[in-house]
Order: sequence, then C-alpha cells, then structure tokens
Amino acid sequence: MRRLLSVIAAVLLGGLLLPWLDPGTAASGPVIAAATPRTLDPCQASSSADLRLLAALFEPLVRLDPATLRPVAALAERWQVQDGLVWRFTLRAARWHDGSPVTAAQMRDGLLRHRLLRSPMDSLLLPLLADDGIVAVDERTLLLTTHRPVPHLLELLAVPVFVPLHPSQRSEGTLGSPAGAWADPIALIGNGPLQVVGFRPRAWYDLAPAPAYAGPHTGRGPVRVLTVDDPAAQVRLFLAGQVDAALNPSPDAVLALRAAGDPRLHAAVPSWGTEFLRVRAVAGQRAPLPPGLAAALGGAIDRTALCTHLLGGTVVPATTLVPATVAARLGYPLVSAPPSGLAAARAALTKLGPLPPIEVLAPSSAPERVRLLEAVIDVWRRDLGVDARLTVLTGTVLRSRERAVDYDLCRGNWVGDFLDPITFLDLFRTGAGGNRTGWSNPAYDALLDQAAAQPAQRLSLLAQAETLLLAQGPVIPLHHNSAWVLVRDDLEGVSANALELMSYQAMHRR
Repeated sequence: MRRLLSVIAAVLLGGLLLPWLDPGTAASGPVIAAATPRTLDPCQASSSADLRLLAALFEPLVRLDPATLRPVAALAERWQVQDGLVWRFTLRAARWHDGSPVTAAQMRDGLLRHRLLRSPMDSLLLPLLADDGIVAVDERTLLLTTHRPVPHLLELLAVPVFVPLHPSQRSEGTLGSPAGAWADPIALIGNGPLQVVGFRPRAWYDLAPAPAYAGPHTGRGPVRVLTVDDPAAQVRLFLAGQVDAALNPSPDAVLALRAAGDPRLHAAVPSWGTEFLRVRAVAGQRAPLPPGLAAALGGAIDRTALCTHLLGGTVVPATTLVPATVAARLGYPLVSAPPSGLAAARAALTKLGPLPPIEVLAPSSAPERVRLLEAVIDVWRRDLGVDARLTVLTGTVLRSRERAVDYDLCRGNWVGDFLDPITFLDLFRTGAGGNRTGWSNPAYDALLDQAAAQPAQRLSLLAQAETLLLAQGPVIPLHHNSAWVLVRDDLEGVSANALELMSYQAMHRR
C-alpha cells in the first residue's frame, strides 16, 4: 500500500500529464496508453506497438482471435489447401479507405515487397514459398504454393505486416514506395477497420471506424492511442483518470497495485515472450568474443532470485528462449539448459581464455530492466572477474547499434507472432532479420530445415535446434514475460493473452 501511495503522489506532483492532454481529445471514445509505433510501413514494422496499430489500419488475409489465438477470416473469406502445399484464398469484396477495391494482385504485391526490401519479417514467410509461389489468379483469388507442408501458414499470414499494397504506396513500375508514402498517418490509405483521423507526433493517434470497411472486424468506435514509452508514466496517467487502459504498466506499479488488490489490474497470463541478451558473434571493429561465451555467462545468473527480488515475481525465470510453460501445451519437448552455477560458469570461462572488456547495452525506457542488468553485471564482475560495464541508451540509438552489431551484449525482447516455437528459433537462423548478432551455424539451420520437412519429428528437431542454440549460440535468456494490463471497469475489448494481442478496433466503453 505504501508503494501505491507513492505512485499516486507522483501523479499529483510529477506534472507529467500535460504533454498528452489537448482540448481536442475525443470524450466519446476510450483513451489507451501504449508504446510509440516506430513506423506505419508494414515492411519496416517489427515491435508490438507497430503491429497493434497496423492491425487496426490494415487487414491481412486472416487474423488471430484474441480469445482462442486461432486464425479466423479477415480479408480472405475462405481458403482451401491441396496436398498441404497449394493454398487457395478467396478474398471478400473488400475496399480500401479511399473506396477502391482490394485485389489479389495488390495482396501479392504486398507480400513480394517484403522480399524486395528484405524486411524484418521477410524470413518468417517468404522462404517457405516457392519461387513463383504467389499468384493472383483473378481479382479475388490468390494462390500460395509452399516448398513443403507448413501447418502454421495461417498463423504466419495473420501477422499484420503481410497486407496488400495500395497503388499510392508503390513507385511507378516497382514495388518500392514513393518518398513520404508512409510518413503522414492521416493521408495513409489502409484497408482495415480503423483509419487515422488525428495525429500529433510523439503524442497520439486518433482512430475512427473506416466508412469503407465492411469486413468481420468492424471498429466499435473512436479510440485515441497515447504514445507513452515510459511504463511508469502510463501508470501515472491511468491513476490520474486520463486514460482508460495502460497496455505496458511498469513492474513496480504492477507490484504495488497487486498488493493493494486493485481490480483494474488484469491478472497475468504466461506470455509467449522472452527477455534475453544478444551476444555479438562477429568481430567487426571490436575484439572478438569467444564462442560459448553466452552459455558461460548465463550459467552464473541466479534468475529466480533476480525475478523474485528485483521484479517481484511479475515475470518467470527463463533458462530457455522458447517459453517452456506455454510451449509444453503444444507438445514441445522440455529443453535442457547448459550447466548453471558459479562453479560451472568459472570452469567454462577458464576454457574460453582471457576475455576483453565487455559492454552491455540497455534501453533507458526500461528502468526495471536496467536494475536487473546491473545486478547481473555485478555478479559477473565480483564472482567471475569479468570486466563488464553497462551502457544505457535511448531506444533509437540502441536499435541503431544493434542493427550494426556494434555492441558486445545487448538487451533483447521477443514476443512470438503466433503459438509455435519456430517464431523464436527462426530469429537466429543465418541472415535472419531478427538475428542481429552475426551468428551463423550450419547445423542449427539444417535442424530447422529438417523440422520443416519432417512433420512427425518437427517439434523434436526444433528442440534439438534450441539445445544447440543455448549451448553454442549468441543468446542469454533472462526471464519469460507475463501479460499485465490496467483497464477501467467500463472498458471492453482489452484482455491479457499469451501473444499480448490487443485490438484497437474492439475497444469501446460500455
């Protein structure tokens, strides 16, 4: 209770509400505090904030039902599969926000553009399709042909980056986009249930039902999305009555509100997400780091103590990349972690030889995670003699250095796009957009390929790949996420689920 009172005092004294308030705020619809989307270009999007907004503005072939997490009809009204390889999608009579019809050829262009631009999500879908595996048969029929049976194809297609491309979003004669095609949210033409009717950079998006949309996921009314990257600020706005929901409450606030028994804090569910450290696997302009360093350093971490004492039990200790609790429900075998404990860590580091000084990058927007990494580094320095230091950066700078592999260790977080282990394991395939470590292991890639070709042994082969990744690869798991949201009693359409799916079009006040 004392912590809760201190949070409320911060609301009254902090003066942090003004940047998001404006006389034009629509009182008729809910106001949601969420992280800032980095882009509205489906071929550049990767964060949860990006995907939530894209899912409102655009319609993919199918969507995942937030309650069941199973695919349901969206742009495609029905589909058939032949021999497990050829998928025929029949599009409904859909229209863009400007009233023009959505065609199968535009859906084909939207998929092919990912391959052309080597988008962050390109490695998810496009490698599974045959070279000529995307064919628009007519205005409303799309054929997708895969190299081998892909049982999770529908779940992949539900990721809201795989959407059609409007003619205004392509340069003449190419799938590239004109300069500024994605810069103005109000002018952006989508095919989804909502459209942007108001916008202030780094402040908010005002969304309203799109008059041209006539699909099965119609918007329930206007919604204002406040872009608030600081989870503590989201909580302050919520407690002050300025927002109806906070989608990313800080762990400290979750602890205080849970202790106070606040009914507006929705109960946690195991999340299909993992917090981890990437470990640079190439030399670049820095001293090389030895293979096996991730497993050696990871073995020294007492994750249970960190998650209990620093994060108050709001997350689950992780020794694997794929969240084991959720994966077990899918029939995924239990994966053994490398040996742990200080003695095992010291022995492993001795085999690796002398280490250069190590820099660990963390985002400034996540103070609780910074504290956790400070504790981890303290153990490495004190008990292992590793010369490690923490560098805290803004999200933009951190992402730039991560993409350039200009780091030693870097905090990472991944929430799976669908309920299948491959959404985690594909991250570290050679050349994958989510790899960003330079790591390449032919045996690991081969296991992923074998899993795709052998459905009966698929999960077992994926578990072997994860075992190899944890032993030799560039990842140190820290904890699995838990889904927490703060929601007013009169707001509907927001619920915690393993994929952390939130549909703005479903949100409305009673």
